[in-house]
Amino acid sequence: MTADRPGTVGTSNPPDTADADAPVPSSRRRLHAPAPPKTRGGPGRPWSGTRRAGVVTALVLLLGVAATPALADPSIPTAIPVGSSPRGIAAEPLTQEVYVTNQGDDSVSVIDTRTDTVTATIPVGASPERVAINSVIGRAYVTNLDGNSVSVIDTLSKTVTDTITFEAPGIRPFAVAANPTNGRVYVTDLRDGSITTIDGYSNTVISTVTGIGETSVAVNPVTNWLYVTAYNSMLVLDDSTYHLIHYFPVGAQADAVAVDPVTLTVYAANSGDATVSVVDGLNGGVTATIPVGVRPVAVAVDPPAGHVYVVNQEDASVSVIDTHSNTVVSTVDVGAGPTGVDVDLTNGQVYVTNSDDGNVSTFPGRAD
Repeated sequence: MTADRPGTVGTSNPPDTADADAPVPSSRRRLHAPAPPKTRGGPGRPWSGTRRAGVVTALVLLLGVAATPALADPSIPTAIPVGSSPRGIAAEPLTQEVYVTNQGDDSVSVIDTRTDTVTATIPVGASPERVAINSVIGRAYVTNLDGNSVSVIDTLSKTVTDTITFEAPGIRPFAVAANPTNGRVYVTDLRDGSITTIDGYSNTVISTVTGIGETSVAVNPVTNWLYVTAYNSMLVLDDSTYHLIHYFPVGAQADAVAVDPVTLTVYAANSGDATVSVVDGLNGGVTATIPVGVRPVAVAVDPPAGHVYVVNQEDASVSVIDTHSNTVVSTVDVGAGPTGVDVDLTNGQVYVTNSDDGNVSTFPGRAD
């Protein structure tokens, strides 16, 4: 779901937890000291609360569409013209649409996945980078890399209804994840490696946590855990308390991360060593390492099909991984400069942004 990080990424040190108990401003906190997850109820554990159960039920119903692990013939992907320098991408399965950030012309293209045509173009902030969608409340969140802000789009009206501007100057909002369970949105900052949490209902900043040094972020709406890549490591955090649950190495320069909420497995695309790390999302640690193409920079999961899609930027290709065998079962050629990928969970169609071509490649990910 994520695009590559611009520029060279330096090595990050492990998170500093020594001063976790020191007084800090409520709006900007250091990472909490490690604390084990609670065994029953409370933040960070699955199946607590009627509201969470409702979201989980909706998720299960959504992922319960008929599917087969077989891969359809994607030999000639369709190219959909969008804006200039498309980068981030996110699918909205409830409306069968895909949202694409166009960094070159400060806009978002909306693609109808039933016709594979652009049905709306929405002006946003400066240099939009990535996008995440909360289907429960019908909002898309766009990080504006050079705009010090996040644009909030109503997915029904296709208009920007709010712009969240960060108080601190020079912030470069980069990766973004949205949790449909509690409505929270998580935004990383390229400048200082912090994560800002936004209340997605009120569009206000809740807090900012520093001392992480992250590259990308994903959330599991079942456990309410955040998975954060920090160069060659992964941190697992409780999304409400920011307690550090797990911290362990992955591959070199882990630039993207995606979660399978059904199996609780996490996938990190490591652009520095051309691999994908398969992570036990509950217990932590890498369980398998899968070779893929050159410079993998984005990853997306299709749980019903049992597929993971990895964008290889220098190969201009997508590696298709079978989640049962943890092997690459197919490689699909796409356009020039691919940067992002996502899947329409209603039909398994895969969408890839090609930054150098100004279009989106799409191909079937499931056999009929």
